[in-house]
Amino acid sequence: MHIHWGIFSLALPWLVGASSTLFQGGTIIAFDPNTESLRVIRNGSILVENDRIQTVAESGAHISVSNDTEVVDITDKILAPGQISTHWHGWQTAFKTLGSNASLVEYFNRFGEFVAGGLFTPEDVYVGQLAGVLESLNAGVTTILDHAHHTWSNATAAAGLQASVDSGGRVFWAYGFHNITNLNPPFLVEEQLRNFRDLALNGSYKNSPVEIGVAYDSFGPNPNVEEVKAVIRTAEECNASVITSHCLQGPWGVDNSPEDLAALGILNHSIPIVLSHASFLSASGAQLLRSTNQYISITPESEMFYGYGDFSSHLIQDQASLGVDTHFAFSADMLTQTRIWLREARARLFAPVLERWQVPGPNPMSVNQAFLLSTRHGGLALRREDLGVLVEGAKADLVVWNAKDAPGMLGWNDPVAAVVLHAGVGDVEAVMVDGEWVKKGGRLVFEGYYDAFRERFLSSARRIQAKMLATPSVFPGVGEVFPLSGVLRPEVIRIFVRMRLERCVARTHDALPNIVDAVQKVRMIILRQPVRHVCSWCVMDVVAKVWASPAELHPALAGIKVFHLSSVCLEKNSSVLLGTNAASAFHLITVSVTIVGQTLWPFAVTPDLDFLGRPAALPPKKQQQQYQDDDQ
Repeated sequence: MHIHWGIFSLALPWLVGASSTLFQGGTIIAFDPNTESLRVIRNGSILVENDRIQTVAESGAHISVSNDTEVVDITDKILAPGQISTHWHGWQTAFKTLGSNASLVEYFNRFGEFVAGGLFTPEDVYVGQLAGVLESLNAGVTTILDHAHHTWSNATAAAGLQASVDSGGRVFWAYGFHNITNLNPPFLVEEQLRNFRDLALNGSYKNSPVEIGVAYDSFGPNPNVEEVKAVIRTAEECNASVITSHCLQGPWGVDNSPEDLAALGILNHSIPIVLSHASFLSASGAQLLRSTNQYISITPESEMFYGYGDFSSHLIQDQASLGVDTHFAFSADMLTQTRIWLREARARLFAPVLERWQVPGPNPMSVNQAFLLSTRHGGLALRREDLGVLVEGAKADLVVWNAKDAPGMLGWNDPVAAVVLHAGVGDVEAVMVDGEWVKKGGRLVFEGYYDAFRERFLSSARRIQAKMLATPSVFPGVGEVFPLSGVLRPEVIRIFVRMRLERCVARTHDALPNIVDAVQKVRMIILRQPVRHVCSWCVMDVVAKVWASPAELHPALAGIKVFHLSSVCLEKNSSVLLGTNAASAFHLITVSVTIVGQTLWPFAVTPDLDFLGRPAALPPKKQQQQYQDDDQ
């Protein structure tokens, strides 16, 4: 198929703007590198020369400009740095709204890189990627780290890269290396390495804000060491700007953990490494990230949406940034991600205080911290001090928020809080990337976006969606009925017990006796119906720590009943291998059984327990003491 990129790529329609632009009269959310904090300037000015911020001036300062300088009046408006998403999959735009009820298991089997390749031509990848980047630019996201796993052929890889260039966005396009065996012909890492070198040497991106990187998801737990060496060597030879990897761990088995990368000798690489999600990051993993100055990308909406959890990210925010992930299923803007994460982090930091039956005092996370995670920290994750900040010498990636006319921002005083907590995507009036306008007057400046390009994209999306809708989902969802109304849902107990067990095992065996009584009160009934779908990545790593005899872990667990689930049917799913052998998976103490999803091992719980699996009538004083004991 011939791909008509030329009408977009040759004209470079995103190059709209003067060589110098003066923003004056508004409130500026600048950055002070001396204090590493935000600096609010009222009635200030910023002068942009070419692709850099030349001057950041206080109120009343005189700035000399040439006659051809474009002057932008931002009185009563807010000028802020562009937001940065450090995890994203741009090519998936055509799936819009099809994954609104998907779990991560369904995502892997329906929308992921190993199953979707047969649906997409290079043209589909091009228009989907371009539409996705433009959607983010429209929302004020100026920099994207794209985990580009649309690399099913040389042509689809080139299409995604070219779309990124044509968008005008600052895209760190990270080529996805993965062995695709279900296409004809197969597309393996060996051939992908040659393709990546060709794209790097061709350099079609070099006169744009786009940079190339590497995305690779097989660093651990059982890496092909020679393949890893080849990928890293190619990244070095091609001057890749970043290496990124999905780090799930826990029940998913897609580890790529800091420990895995450290064991391979690459965590301390000069190329920045960004680990997306890191939901089950360990204390040792966190320490490795700090010692090597590598970052994670928290994607809060995705981690809640798909159900793969976020259990420790709030404890490593000093080495964290924020990302979007799969924008086809939810928000493509970083404003939403920032807002969700602020709530999530506060809730998790409040929780230990409330568990001790105490009243929280000061708020544990500020709006300014949330803002920095979506701007400055994105730049730090990419080791680019000149991104995500408004400071002299930084890249001219700016967003004008129309705080003057937006009803939701009426009466604002604190510009940071106004943006993070009260603004909406519709309040983004203008966006500049690398000193060039990509949105102005509330509209994208990309030529043809509102007519020819939209029709071109919709033609592709409708064809792909028709094929998707013709294939029924393996997991149809729960519909509109709320089950167990008024009764405690078993998932709550299951999730709590998992967290409690993992926390105690991680800290000390001495803490285990304190939870035995509570665990024994979680009475389960394994239903007699056979299990038809057991995903291979859904065996918790806890299984590896709890053998057929619970007493081997700690004598206090000797009284806990062991279930022998001889009727369970295991079916291998995808290419991910079990984290433990099937025999040990069937000999789990009660605690382990409760952590498995209800789709896999359904069960019922007696309703006379509180949400911690204890008798509801437990006295507050005793309850408080038990919390304290559990955290020893």
